Amino acid sequence: MLVCIPSDYLRQKILEKNIWYVGDSMFHASQWNSSSDNSSPREAIQIWAHLTGVPLDLRYQAGLSLVAGLIGEPKETDEFTLNLVSLELSHVKVEMKLSEPLPRVVEFVRQNGEVVEVQVDYPWVSPTCAHCNELRHISRNCLLLPAPPLGAAFPSSKVLKKATPKAVSKDKVYVPIVIPPVLHAGTLRSAPLPSASSSAPSLPCPPPPPVAPVTAAPPLHHLEPSPSKNPSPLLSSPLIYDSSLPLTFTSPNGIFWNVRGLNDPDKHQPFCDWLRSHQPIFGYILETHIKNHNLSYLMGKLCNGWNFTCNHASDEDGRIVLIWKPTVGVSVLHQSRQSLTCEVKIPGSLPFIYTAIYVCNTRSECYDLWVELLNLHQTLELHASPWMIGGDFNQIIHPAEHSAPAVDFLTHHMIELRDCFTQLEVFDLRYQGPLFTWSNHQPESPIVEKLNRFLISSPTLNLFPNCSVQFLPPMFSDHCPFLVDLAFKTPSSGTKPFKFYNYLTKHPDFHLVVLQAWTEARSLVTNLTDLCWNQKKIKRELKSLNIENFSQIQQRVCEANRLLQDVQVQAL
Repeated sequence: MLVCIPSDYLRQKILEKNIWYVGDSMFHASQWNSSSDNSSPREAIQIWAHLTGVPLDLRYQAGLSLVAGLIGEPKETDEFTLNLVSLELSHVKVEMKLSEPLPRVVEFVRQNGEVVEVQVDYPWVSPTCAHCNELRHISRNCLLLPAPPLGAAFPSSKVLKKATPKAVSKDKVYVPIVIPPVLHAGTLRSAPLPSASSSAPSLPCPPPPPVAPVTAAPPLHHLEPSPSKNPSPLLSSPLIYDSSLPLTFTSPNGIFWNVRGLNDPDKHQPFCDWLRSHQPIFGYILETHIKNHNLSYLMGKLCNGWNFTCNHASDEDGRIVLIWKPTVGVSVLHQSRQSLTCEVKIPGSLPFIYTAIYVCNTRSECYDLWVELLNLHQTLELHASPWMIGGDFNQIIHPAEHSAPAVDFLTHHMIELRDCFTQLEVFDLRYQGPLFTWSNHQPESPIVEKLNRFLISSPTLNLFPNCSVQFLPPMFSDHCPFLVDLAFKTPSSGTKPFKFYNYLTKHPDFHLVVLQAWTEARSLVTNLTDLCWNQKKIKRELKSLNIENFSQIQQRVCEANRLLQDVQVQAL
């Protein structure tokens, strides 16, 4: 497309950046002339690469060009690299072909036979298509992606398009997920993931077993410990709800909380008080380590009167427990060892999809979860449905989300997760509270990170335009719980904006007041911050000038009229 930009400054800036993104589509900006060919597609892109491990004797332009030539065609470097600000890190810009994968490690052999290995990280990478492995677009927009066949109707009378499995690469494999019928509480079950066809390798993680049944937590006095296990002392004492805590339910709220070891009796009473205080109507409890035979008994103590289910069918420890009030309708759609996805129906609102995440520590399992989420997004066609994802991702997406000064560059794990979010078409919901949500609780070497996050899709904002999430104090956990408010009311502004009245300029002291205020603040302004403070100083003086000379006009007129009458009487 041809775009006319009248401003020379803006046109130069746009051409310098070269690559632009609008939504999930990439655009290349170049100067047009009469000989420009719009039909030829762009085959290469220039990106920055961060090299770690380049020997010091190669830290000059010719040596860096040699190493960068193993990645792509070297173009330029920066002052950071030329001035040797870092003895380990070098920045180079290379031109990469869109059809070639980005190497993470390159090797070269020196004249003495030594093999040198250089690690390559990319601060920004264009999203990669999972079908054709080409940069600049995602699989949903791939022109080479075959059209999916018409899907067969499921027993639930809901027809979904079934994606065709395809071999994309040796790393990522997308396997279709069969959506179970939506049944009533107590009979929910899910079909396991089918294996891929012979043309595609199977997913690294095994298919999950059937979903555990949804259960309602009965009253405490009807519950007894499992006869096959001796009841432990931690489940023997009743819990007392504090009646002094306020019951303030103003809008539909959901919770996510990573409570490691909820079996601990010291955590029971604080958890019940917290739950009663915030009054959610649905939510997830993560990393509970509650065994299946103790789940019903413990939920009766902690969440008396709630419905609940978990992923015990996929994980022995049942790390994800879903709870909801009887007024909320919940249908479990899919579960695995690291996720639990359900459809939530709140009274007076359209249904939405809710996914809880608890990511394992190993990189292979993390990667399996990213592939699983991409499968869900494709099979359920979640790009057009309200979708919420929350939980413990065990990974940050930017160095600013880590407190350690040594973490000052993007790693491929960060870029991998960020690209996953891009392909899922989800983003962080606006939040209140701390940036960091996890602490290692080690006073001698404290570390905090943003491991917990809450993501939404664009259709979610159409359904809940005022939704917000609040990260709360961690209390007895190492993770901050977060409360999702689906009907958050935006607070009104505290002060009215300053309004300048033109009649002030007609006052004889106007110029003197402005000059004195500007001089008292600072006469020399070098940045926008100084300018802002000078304007605040002048604003206060102008308000005083207005109040002293132009306020209460009617009262001043009455007083002047009274003085006039007194003078008239005295003159008689």
